[in-house]
Amino acid sequence: MQLLLDANFHRSESWGAGEGPNGPPHRPTARSWEVAKDVVKPGMVAWAIDTFGPFKSLGTDGIFSALLQKVKDLLIGPLVRVFRTSIACKYIQLEWRTAKVVFIRKAGRVQHIIVKDFRPISLTSFVLKTLEKVVDRYLRDRIPQTSPLHTNQHAYRTGYSTESALHAAVAKIEARLEKGGYAVGIFMDIEGAFNHTPPEVACREALDRGIASPLVDWMDELLRNR
Repeated sequence: MQLLLDANFHRSESWGAGEGPNGPPHRPTARSWEVAKDVVKPGMVAWAIDTFGPFKSLGTDGIFSALLQKVKDLLIGPLVRVFRTSIACKYIQLEWRTAKVVFIRKAGRVQHIIVKDFRPISLTSFVLKTLEKVVDRYLRDRIPQTSPLHTNQHAYRTGYSTESALHAAVAKIEARLEKGGYAVGIFMDIEGAFNHTPPEVACREALDRGIASPLVDWMDELLRNR
């Protein structure tokens, strides 16, 4: 189990029950409240709740997504206030930081005896997932306006996928061959790219792309202390 944790959760630390980083919230500023209100809107919270499958595996808090959906109209107001406070204070509740991790066997493997034969599924609170979806939607809508992504980036973009990346590559190769030329390609596979990306790198990129610093600080808190 420790090998699986070390391989999939880079720079993680072991804590006992009830332990872990849980410092006090930061004192919010007028600017942080302004950003929080810009990110978290009632309509976006309602949209995020509706995107969940009703009976997906739940996190450690025992709250099903179906419960949020059934009483959505009653919860929108309180959730908006809680989410805005979380961002403004750059604080993630300890209960939200707790996840249940299940390691499942990768398909297509003859046997499952090494750590690479398994992949982790982290089951977190649907309340936190709702806020994450709201922030994700905000970033997807904001970044193309403040700092457009490169035309050749096929990840994290609506309407793009591995299929569109392959199509673009094949089209360039075919075009060269049809003209009697040749094509040289370099293919790189970065092992554990997401698992091993330091939070400071992701946050620096967000700042460079025009994302407000209070939101980036909240993202940093979420990435480091969960």
